[in-house]
Amino acid sequence: MNNKYITNLIESAQKGNVNSFLQLADVYSGNVYAICLRTFTIPQLAENLTIEVLNHAWHNLNHLRGNSSFQLWLNGITVYFILEEHRTKKCSDELLEKKIIQSLEPDPASINALSSLEKLILDLPQEDRIMFVLHEIIGYSASEISDLLSKYRADEIRNIIRSIRTHFIEELKF
Repeated sequence: MNNKYITNLIESAQKGNVNSFLQLADVYSGNVYAICLRTFTIPQLAENLTIEVLNHAWHNLNHLRGNSSFQLWLNGITVYFILEEHRTKKCSDELLEKKIIQSLEPDPASINALSSLEKLILDLPQEDRIMFVLHEIIGYSASEISDLLSKYRADEIRNIIRSIRTHFIEELKF
């Protein structure tokens, strides 16, 4: 559910007011970026995906239904772009080709500033990290993730998530 301020911005943006959409983007872009960064570990890739997500949201804002949560709608778009990048590597290949990034490995300098939990998340294999982010951060169920990543059954995803949690507990010495 959106608060009155967000609802007014959405209504204004749906009428074509770019400034209203830019205010919405200011509110939500950090969350989109954080999800993309946790998923792919590369700041430039996360920035590009964030821009693509927000651009898509702007062009499809009239598809947002009345009282729908803007955050949930934007999360859905973000997940779509994350899965599309995971499948095609289009954006990361483009960044590599233009030499904006040198590799698809996380930058050790940026990892040093992160919390222990963030470092553990970044150390996960990419598909495990995607499952973890979708489940633990966005709130998708194992069944929903199974629908999105069709090569895994829901029970396999639950086992992977359980294994990741156990690993994190051991590493963080809870």
